[in-house]
Amino acid sequence: MSKLIKLMNEDSPFVPTNQSQKQGWWFLTGVMIGCTICVPVFVMGADMAHQIPYTQFILAAFLGGILAAGVALITGIVGQRTGLPTAMLAKIAFGTNGSVLANLAMAISSIGWFGIQTAVFSAAFVQLSSQVWGVQLNPTIVTILSGLIMSTTAVIGYRGLGKLSYVAVPLLMVLLILPLYVFFIDGKLASLGNLPSSNQISLGAMIAMVAGAYGFASTMPDVTRFMKRTRATTIGIVSNYVLAYPLLLILTGSVALAAGQNDYMQVMLGLGFGSLAIIVLLLATWTTNDTNVYTGALSLNLFLPKWPRWQIAVAVGVFGTLFAVMGILENFTAWLIFSGNLFAPMAGVYVADYWFNQSRYSNTTDVPAFRVPQLLAWLGGLAVGSLTTTPENMGLGWTTLTTIPMIDAMLAAALIQISLHAILERKRVLAV
Repeated sequence: MSKLIKLMNEDSPFVPTNQSQKQGWWFLTGVMIGCTICVPVFVMGADMAHQIPYTQFILAAFLGGILAAGVALITGIVGQRTGLPTAMLAKIAFGTNGSVLANLAMAISSIGWFGIQTAVFSAAFVQLSSQVWGVQLNPTIVTILSGLIMSTTAVIGYRGLGKLSYVAVPLLMVLLILPLYVFFIDGKLASLGNLPSSNQISLGAMIAMVAGAYGFASTMPDVTRFMKRTRATTIGIVSNYVLAYPLLLILTGSVALAAGQNDYMQVMLGLGFGSLAIIVLLLATWTTNDTNVYTGALSLNLFLPKWPRWQIAVAVGVFGTLFAVMGILENFTAWLIFSGNLFAPMAGVYVADYWFNQSRYSNTTDVPAFRVPQLLAWLGGLAVGSLTTTPENMGLGWTTLTTIPMIDAMLAAALIQISLHAILERKRVLAV
């Protein structure tokens, strides 16, 4: 037991990771692919495949993945070089008090998404259990048990994330390929390119959807801080965004087209893979939810420095489960989308600030209360993101720049930060 407690306590957000904690590229690859394989991506792939010609769907998946990889590399390399999580990078960039909103938003968002994933899992698990095993389960009990179980690996820390991914990801990949193999044998995959398409969306818009749907890029340092080298970080990010993410979209989209329906779990059930569908559902949700708990705990740890990170992770899991049980998350989604939009300009600022003030990020203790230029850049990026975000996602929707509000906000914040830095440096030189 003492060894387990020591293991849970070694993962601290307050100091850079040490050499003994550093991992190879396989750690990042496993954790990120595990986070990618989730029910929302299943739904996304199936929906996209029905809205655009099949060949364009494949092209959009890869181009969108490449674009998302670029964003992830920009933030991930900062985490790898500093050894610090996103919450601490925000604290250094904006100041001890200036970072409160950012870290609070990250914590609330992580708890909320954990609750949503748990609620979605519980509802699907109860339905599949009835259909496959003929067992009627209590939804509340399933929600509580699943929420608490899926918190355990994040409570252990980064080692728990890695161990779960090493086991779950290979198994998930095999199980997900089974329906594709069945349709390949039946010859249905060969005719996908000839299926009629509704052409509801353009290729450019589809690329933007693929790139913008993956908000994890802004908090990439939470995982990349454990990377040994920039090369390992690059391999892990490219493996996920350029290969795994697009291929998962294409896989689920192809199966949905071949089966003539959008529900991937029901497709597996119809093919006689009912029990395997339940395993896929559990592992896919678990590998995503442990990252939500982990990120939320790192953010809250800065508000509760005397609490061990693992105890805060327990609290995040409990509150996320409670939200799922209470059923309040249906009205919480809009806030979660908005809070997610806060992260993109925040990332733009800490990336730009790091490259011009690298020595600042080696000092995690002597941090002022506020850093005004960085806060102004963040607000400027947030304003641009709001202008390009649609009203249904709590934006104004007044204009369009890159067609991806997340990237609009990040680029704007970074450019403002660089401009303010140049102005201040010039004034300093002239004053001397």
